[in-house]
Amino acid sequence: ALTINGILGGLVAITASCAFVDPWMAAFIGLVAAAVYNSAHHLLLRLGIDDPLDASAVHGACGIWGLMAAGMFCTDANVQYAGYPNVNNACKSGEQFGVQLIGVFVLLLWVSITSGLCFYLLRRTIGIRVAGSIETVGLDRCPPHTFSD
Repeated sequence: ALTINGILGGLVAITASCAFVDPWMAAFIGLVAAAVYNSAHHLLLRLGIDDPLDASAVHGACGIWGLMAAGMFCTDANVQYAGYPNVNNACKSGEQFGVQLIGVFVLLLWVSITSGLCFYLLRRTIGIRVAGSIETVGLDRCPPHTFSD
């Protein structure tokens, strides 16, 4: 599972910048993404956060790395080749990296607010946890609607 998720993390990371980086940079971004995934996976385990599919490590951590890598490794020539009409040197000057960092901050803020609101509303209405005894037995062996606070 770690190998497959590491590969998926590499694919997630290169998605943001695939049209703007050279092939060797794409391979480097993917390799770093595998290390980012592995670190995020072990951090989640150490913090006791339950993410059985490692979705936050694959899509969250590797996605953030990919957004930052788009600003670090893009070239102005590739941006023009991709068909963007504005001629500038945002990649060479580092301006694009700043734009990517702002994007990461805005995405983290958006996800934190909307997730927090959703979890709050779920907890206040139907609950987000099951009783400890049901958790021990397993949800697949219990009747539906057995949520508790």
